[in-house]
Amino acid sequence: MQLTAASQNQMVNAAKLLVERVKEEKPTILSEEDLLDIITTIAAYKFTNFSREEVEAMLGVKLEETRFYQEAKAEG
Repeated sequence: MQLTAASQNQMVNAAKLLVERVKEEKPTILSEEDLLDIITTIAAYKFTNFSREEVEAMLGVKLEETRFYQEAKAEG
């Protein structure tokens, strides 16, 4: 929830920290993939003026591996 309400600068820092935390710790409620999908989906909606490559570099993840990207690509 904090990601959606944060300013762009705050969101970048918070999202990076969350991505690192998800990768380091083994989530118990949702899978690592699900959590990364949530974070990257929020980032993609928050930074609509950024390219895919810019969002990937910002978060340190490959968007092509997320469910959000695969569904968007399938829709056209």
